[in-house]
Amino acid sequence: MRFDAVRVYGGLRVNDSDGDLAMVMAKLLHLIGLLAGLGFGLANIVILLRLPQASPEARTALQALQKLNGRIAFGGIILLWISGIWLYYAAYAGVVLRWPFYVKIAVAVVLTIAAAYAQWLVLRADISGKAPSPAMMRTLGMTVPFLAVVTVVLAIAAFN
Repeated sequence: MRFDAVRVYGGLRVNDSDGDLAMVMAKLLHLIGLLAGLGFGLANIVILLRLPQASPEARTALQALQKLNGRIAFGGIILLWISGIWLYYAAYAGVVLRWPFYVKIAVAVVLTIAAAYAQWLVLRADISGKAPSPAMMRTLGMTVPFLAVVTVVLAIAAFN
């Protein structure tokens, strides 16, 4: 079932297909990506803060959990890109939006590069057996979730 309407956005008329099943699915996937990316990313911060007090056995388990959380969070970021591009073209048909949208995209690109770099460091460490720099991983582990929160704030500003 489809309920099409026309919405005025920034003086431009664009399709509003909120009732379209494909649009609902795209929004659902976008929310799942957001929850996975932010949720598992923030869980990694909690683990990072608890690592210094952990016993050696617990530290090994927590580090393995961090790796898994990081992969799930990165999968959430990829899902956000796929569903976000889908939503942009389905809802706004490529229309030029307000400036917060483009700032959000720029921050999301930086976030994605930082998260991909962290994943690459972990994969390289798995192959070589040499752990990545703890300082670099700590920096990336704190930067990526911060950028994620900034991206969400900018998305709220862009889409009201």
